[in-house]
Amino acid sequence: MTSKSDATEAFVWMWLPGATEPVVAGRLDQDGERLFFTYGVSYRRRKNAISIYEPELPIQEGVIAPINGLPMASCIRDGSPDAWGAGSSSIG
Repeated sequence: MTSKSDATEAFVWMWLPGATEPVVAGRLDQDGERLFFTYGVSYRRRKNAISIYEPELPIQEGVIAPINGLPMASCIRDGSPDAWGAGSSSIG
């Protein structure tokens, strides 16, 4: 899979409780150094939809800005890829 280095959006997928396949929960949009999240309409309409993390990303309509001046929601940062591999030493 290839990625565009100038991409300004990314989709966020979630596994809902009891599900065997992930679903698209929403989209991240970059504005400068910040990432804003928007839940998808189809996700919000699901009867089994849950928030990614209620204190930061409650299920609601519209764009959700990161709290406390952060560049992105902490729960999104926690789930993002690590920088392992690029320039790191191997163990073993």
